[in-house]
Amino acid sequence: MSMFHILFREDRGLYLGIFFATLLIKIWLILMFPIDFSNDAFGIVRNTAHMINGDGEIVPLYATYTSIIYLLRMVTPVYIETMHIGKMVSALAGSFNAVFLFMIVKRISNKKTAFIATCIFITSPWIMWNDVSTIASSLFMTFHFGFILFVLLDKYKTSLMFALFTALTRFEGSVLFLFIFLTLMNDLRKRRFSKVKLAYFLVFFAMVPLLWMSFSYISTGSATEFLSPSSFASVANSYLPSEVQRLIPLFFLVGYILALTPLILFLGLGGLILALTKFKGKSVNNILSISFLYIVFYITSSVFNLVSP
Repeated sequence: MSMFHILFREDRGLYLGIFFATLLIKIWLILMFPIDFSNDAFGIVRNTAHMINGDGEIVPLYATYTSIIYLLRMVTPVYIETMHIGKMVSALAGSFNAVFLFMIVKRISNKKTAFIATCIFITSPWIMWNDVSTIASSLFMTFHFGFILFVLLDKYKTSLMFALFTALTRFEGSVLFLFIFLTLMNDLRKRRFSKVKLAYFLVFFAMVPLLWMSFSYISTGSATEFLSPSSFASVANSYLPSEVQRLIPLFFLVGYILALTPLILFLGLGGLILALTKFKGKSVNNILSISFLYIVFYITSSVFNLVSP
């Protein structure tokens, strides 16, 4: 059974409605705010130009996102700016995110809850900004949501594929492989271990550094160039005030509160309580486990970055 059939064998009209309604919102926002002021946007546009012209210094960031923009740049008319191509890629990714989120929440609870969650998600200021900016966050979230969805559907190989693309979009996506490894160890403990699953895991996990090194070599001529400038901790800490940097144990929590409005934070905490009380089960436990691993990764990477020479 194909991945398309698995996802869209029911409620196709509803999913298409969510996708195009979300896309119209993104297009309207792009028209309202045509200029992108993020540092990543200018870096990606500069990298794409250098890759096409074969000159200048290239910083190998966000392999999947940059590659998509590079390929689209090669086939689109010259009068369409590279930044606008990046914005449309983010807008399309954001529209898929709305559909994937709806599917995930519907599988955990029901359609009404899924609809409310999706409406809150697509109207979140942070999400709207990501979805109309030339940054990799929306595409990263697409692959991440795809991973969660196929984990819930028990589609092991497909979830590994989404984990691979998540890790190739941003480094912290490698956390998903840690989650898969822990599930394999849990299977071993319960005597349900599969050597075939382990083999697939090792193959996909090995592809992460190999593909990053290939992208780095093609972009810069050095297979290891991607390691230092793409450090997540260095990027994250550059956006935090110095007084927050000293609060290493509270890095994630403080950054989270500063980034979101009190209303969104309240809704998120309310959703967490609802998930723990009303929708308990394997699906919710998997999602919470992934979230916990991300928190540990962010704090750990911040600590190592601050103590490194």
